[in-house]
Amino acid sequence: EAAYSGEGLNGFWITWRFDKVFTAGILMDFDRDGNKRFDPGEVAVIEDRAFSNLANYNYFVYIRSPKGAFRPSGVESFSAYMEGGRVHYRFFMPYPLPIGEGEVKVNVAVYDDTFFCDIGYVDTAPLLLPASDTFSGDYTIREDRGIHIDYTANDGSRGSTFPRQVVLTLRRER
Repeated sequence: EAAYSGEGLNGFWITWRFDKVFTAGILMDFDRDGNKRFDPGEVAVIEDRAFSNLANYNYFVYIRSPKGAFRPSGVESFSAYMEGGRVHYRFFMPYPLPIGEGEVKVNVAVYDDTFFCDIGYVDTAPLLLPASDTFSGDYTIREDRGIHIDYTANDGSRGSTFPRQVVLTLRRER
C-alpha cells in the first residue's frame, strides 16, 4: 500500500503472507500460549528472532525511481498476525519521494536474488493506492528483464527466472 503526504510519497506498507510450513514453524517457536494469535510480547520476539535479520538482505526490497536505486536498511512499525490460518508480517518501508508536476515512476520489486525464497504477489490488488485529493496513480506488474536469476531446483535441474516488479506511476492532481 502506497502512503502519501502533501509533498509526495512517504513509503510503502508491505504485507507478507507465508505458506503453511513457515506458519507452523513460527507458531511452534513463538506462540508461547498456543492460542494461534500473537500478543505484543510474542510479536516483539518474532521481530527480534525471525525478522530483524532480513535487514542484512534489505528485506528483499528493491526500489528504483528518479532518485536512483534504493535498498532499505530499516523498516518501521513491524507487526505479525494470523489470518486465514497463515502468519502475516506487516511493516512500513520509508521511501520519501517528492512529487512535483508531471508523472513520477517508481519501480518496486520484492524478491530473493538467490531464489532461496519464492516471493509472489497476490493476484487481486497487489498494490493499494489510497484515495487522495492530491495524488492519483496506477500501476502495472511486469518481469524485470534487466535482472536474470539462475537457480538450481531440489531435483538438481537448473533454471532461470526474472523478478516481477510493480511499476507505479504517480501524478499530482491540479
